[in-house]
Amino acid sequence: MALHARALRRLRRMRSVRQVVVRLDSPARAISRAMRRGPAVTARYAAVLDGRTLNVEFPVPGRAADVSSAALRVVRGSTVRSVPARVRSGTDGACSLAATVLLAEGPDGLDLRPGSPWLLEAVVHTAAGTTSYAVLTGEQDTPEAGPTLAAPPDAVTGRRYQVRTTRSGRLCLAVLAPEPTAEVAVIDVDWLGAGLRVRLLGCDGPVSAVEFTARTGEGRVRAAAVATRDGAKCDLPLRDLARTGGAKETFFDVHLRAGKRRLRAGRYLHDVVNPKPVLVPPAGIVWVAPGLSVSVRPYYTPAGNLTLACRPIGLLTSNGES
Repeated sequence: MALHARALRRLRRMRSVRQVVVRLDSPARAISRAMRRGPAVTARYAAVLDGRTLNVEFPVPGRAADVSSAALRVVRGSTVRSVPARVRSGTDGACSLAATVLLAEGPDGLDLRPGSPWLLEAVVHTAAGTTSYAVLTGEQDTPEAGPTLAAPPDAVTGRRYQVRTTRSGRLCLAVLAPEPTAEVAVIDVDWLGAGLRVRLLGCDGPVSAVEFTARTGEGRVRAAAVATRDGAKCDLPLRDLARTGGAKETFFDVHLRAGKRRLRAGRYLHDVVNPKPVLVPPAGIVWVAPGLSVSVRPYYTPAGNLTLACRPIGLLTSNGES
């Protein structure tokens, strides 16, 4: 033992090795520190489903029959928000709590703003009194890959909610502000015209124009944008697009000029791994001039970006006249 102690003292005098030892030992010490501050429980399950619903479950000491009510609290500094928790009884009478929280504005939801993480706590009321527990992170199974994303963004606000662990081992919820996004809301295609409406999230400045860039690099068409309550809309300039591509089908990427930003339009606020075969916008043939119609085929790439495939139906001269 004396030899071991001398070797350990010698290692601690070596700066780099000492840092490694402390770093490896920190998780266990962190959990010990969290438990020394007060009673704690370990989560069996914690995840955000559909981008805006927090689901947690954890056992608590005692018997379920003794619990009159319980709650889940989320805490950031002096701000405390609370929602009721369901009390569950095991086959042996053991108690566990579960809570489902809508992360949104409204009487039944919690509107948690971005910033520092929100800590999770459990509150249990019994005849003997009220006990608060810190919720620690437990081991959870890694979700299997499937057709949907494990942690999609909120389809309404664009925020991202992530279940994380603090350095002290506490379970917490991080709220990330939406990234600058041009989210396609509506694509209309009928015989007399086609239009596009886009929602803007996470960016300032009105949309000044919508740009359609040919993937061949042979041309770019700009369309005037009309401001809406939450973004912009425009009529698709099909005659100009047909003139740019000539007689063949041409593919155009769509961007919006919003303030100083140039944003790619698409469908990003969803839980689909590959939106191309799932999110299929309407297509059709549009009359644009006597003797000239345009086949319009919008689609989303696997990354969610909007692409317009346009092909003229009719004859075009070199100057684009039918």
